[in-house]
Amino acid sequence: MVIKSAFLAGEDMNMGYIPVFFEQEKNGQFYATTMVGLCTTQVMQWRLTLNVVDNTNQEQVYDFPLYVIQ
Repeated sequence: MVIKSAFLAGEDMNMGYIPVFFEQEKNGQFYATTMVGLCTTQVMQWRLTLNVVDNTNQEQVYDFPLYVIQ
């Protein structure tokens, strides 16, 4: 599997799109580091969208919820 692109988007308010860049370790696992803005609410919900290409060369899109708590 190859991560073609990834980005974060705010669910509760428009915070734009924040690109996320993944790197693959020797053991096959992926990791990324990113920064997000805080808002005035106690909990900010984000959506991580991954665009991947699988082993059969098919593109897939996966969405994951993320929460930032102040």
